[in-house]
Amino acid sequence: MIKSLKNLEGVKNIEELIQDIINSRRKENIRLIHYLRLYTDITSAYEDLYVKHRDQAIYYLNKAKRSGKDFDIKKEEKFMEKIIPMIEESIVLIKKAKRKKKKPSIHQMHRVKANLLTIQGICVIRMLKRS
Repeated sequence: MIKSLKNLEGVKNIEELIQDIINSRRKENIRLIHYLRLYTDITSAYEDLYVKHRDQAIYYLNKAKRSGKDFDIKKEEKFMEKIIPMIEESIVLIKKAKRKKKKPSIHQMHRVKANLLTIQGICVIRMLKRS
């Protein structure tokens, strides 16, 4: 009887260990999904810059910004602190370019593209990172 109780305690320890593994993987999956969503929105915004659907690009950037602000894993805060200002700057530059009746300056659009490509790179690196 005592021996079977000791085995039961071992099973509880294994169950706790398995639950910890599941919870840690869940966090990892949430992080991966977040960066995949962010990457997709940024890619869509980048593509819309070329076909002159700048309203759509702004929509995707606002969506990415909200997604970045809603992300609440502590280890990722430093990356979100870098990404969100780049998104905000890109939105401002696109709106300035949209207001101009003539073609926007090459410098403005280059800055937007550089920001978006940098964010894409961060997303890819963070997706490949295993915690």
